Parts: sequence; C-alpha cells; structure tokens
Amino acid sequence: MAIKAPKLTDRQFKFFPKLPPEIRLMVWRHALPKPRTITITSTDFTTRGERGWPVRNNRVSHNAQNVPCILHACPESRRLALKTYQLAFGRQLRQQPIYFNFQTDILLLADESAVKSFFGGINEFEAFGVIGDLKKKVRHLAIGGYLGCGKIWDQLGELESLQILILQRLKPGYGFSHVMMENLESLEVKWQIRIESNHIESQEQSVANGVRASRGLMSGIPEIQWLTEAKLRQKSNRERELRPKGAKKIISPPAPYRRPKLRSEFCGFFHEE
Repeated sequence: MAIKAPKLTDRQFKFFPKLPPEIRLMVWRHALPKPRTITITSTDFTTRGERGWPVRNNRVSHNAQNVPCILHACPESRRLALKTYQLAFGRQLRQQPIYFNFQTDILLLADESAVKSFFGGINEFEAFGVIGDLKKKVRHLAIGGYLGCGKIWDQLGELESLQILILQRLKPGYGFSHVMMENLESLEVKWQIRIESNHIESQEQSVANGVRASRGLMSGIPEIQWLTEAKLRQKSNRERELRPKGAKKIISPPAPYRRPKLRSEFCGFFHEE
C-alpha cells in the first residue's frame, strides 16, 4: 500500500514571532542576500538642440531593480538589514539611489563609457573626477573592457576604501594591452605613495596625542584581479538570474515599512541575491 506524502497546505511558521529575539535575529542574518554584483551600463542617444543641431546624450542604467526582500519582511528584519544596506549613488542615478552593501557588493562599470556616464558625462568627469560614495566607500570595483582614458587611471588612485579592483583580461594579441599594464604599474606606485603618506601622518598624529606610535607593517594596497569578458558577463547576469520569478521590479527606494499581503512570502528572500 502506497504512502501518500503529506500536503503542504500551510507554509507559514506561525510561532516565529514567539521565538526569542536572539534566535529571530540569527534567522534574519542568515536571510541577508549573498554578495551581489551591481552592473552599471551606458546607452548613447541623440536629441536635437534649440537650433536643430544633434546633441549627444547618454543614459545610465543598472541591474539592481529589486530591493532586497529582507527590507520588506517586517520592521525587525528591516532594522537589521539597514545596518548592512545603504542607499547609494543617488547623484549618479538621477536621484534614484539603490540599496548597496559596501562591505560585500561589487560595483561593475561595464566599460569606459559607463565610467564616464556614471559621473555625469565626459565633461563633468574631467572636471570633478571620482566623488561621493565611489570615492569614499566602495571596496570592490570591477571595470570591463579596455581602459585608455588616463583620467580614469588617475582617479582609481583616489579611491579611499578600495580593497579589490577587478579588470577585464584582454584577448591575446590586443594591440593596446601593454598600455593598460603600464597604467596599472603607475597606479600601484600611486597607491603605495598614498599609503606611505597616510602611515606617516598617522604616526605623527599618534605622537602628537601622546600615544605610542605603532611599528606594524603598512598594508592596504588593493588586490588586482583579472577576469575574462565571459566571467565578467557572468557576474553581471547573476543578479538578474537569481531573482525570484515574477518578482516585482522596484527602481526607486521603498516607502517606510508596509505589511506585505501574504506573510508566507518571507520564505522567498532566502533565495534572493
């Protein structure tokens, strides 16, 4: 006689609110999304000026259409998640910031055009360079394609929190690969000089405050990683592929917490990236 499997008629865990707070927080921490790769792309288009002359413009887009579900589950999960996720890049994304985890998420600028467009176009980038969240907070940065703009290489040396820089490995025989390597060597020298300068300032400040100066080894030079175009594309697509099917796309930040219609939906964010 065959044994019938029990029907899953109720996917809610009704006693979750009665668990001790420390247990609930452990569950919410486990539900935090894994590191994501947020990809920035640029699309060029042409409009007509006042006198009918063509004007070249660009539009910046990204793949972070979904707000992490843990921010919507309940007030308790939202408070925990907001310690990890911050609204970022509002200036670059036309006042529509995205939630970004600066500790683990990777910001992927698809190519040189995306770098320039992300900072308001070539003129503004040349005038002001890297500013805001990218300069102060980003730890993991990836840039695709060939980088020939000297301004970009100069500004990479200004990133204060950068820990990992991911670059695209050019195909064998690409004529300008040696230029990238020369720029990279200059960048590493700039990093070293900045770190030594910061170390000296720290030592002097310690002495001025009457604190014994540390003689530990200096560290902090970002790690360089090389990925093929296919691997970078795979990183870029992961955010889209791992979204729950039928998930609602939210571009702008969510409003303050509002109770979801189906409480059982909290299970879904365990698979959200």
